[in-house]
Amino acid sequence: MLKNYHEDALGNRTAFTVLEMIELLDKYDSLYQEAQTTKDFYALAFANTDDKELLDQWVSEGELPAEFAAAYELKAGESMQIKTENGYYIFHCASDYDADVVQAKKEELIAKKQESAFAEKLSIWRAAANVTVNDALWKKMEEDMKKMSH
Repeated sequence: MLKNYHEDALGNRTAFTVLEMIELLDKYDSLYQEAQTTKDFYALAFANTDDKELLDQWVSEGELPAEFAAAYELKAGESMQIKTENGYYIFHCASDYDADVVQAKKEELIAKKQESAFAEKLSIWRAAANVTVNDALWKKMEEDMKKMSH
């Protein structure tokens, strides 16, 4: 990611001048050309990005903002440029399929569905049952459990 603006300590943004934009676009094109041949895209990106939090992310379709949707079309080893209002991005697909990541995502989705179903059932049960929680007793039990775990 290469920013196309300056940002002060308060987060206020100032657009690049025309000369700065020309330099930025030259750098962007040069990095993209290098990305096509590098054996270590991560190192190239790490050395040149303006936002290291965007590096090395596993994403499934639908997880990126809509402006990056074209990146889902990448196949393993392919790169793509995407220009946005806030900067210029080079996406690289290191792997278009990882069985462990897919399995972890499936398990995460299953767990979320189970939690949601449980919360819904609990809500219905609580509405039907006349449950009163003794907050003082509950807090005491939590404190006792913490003491036992240490």
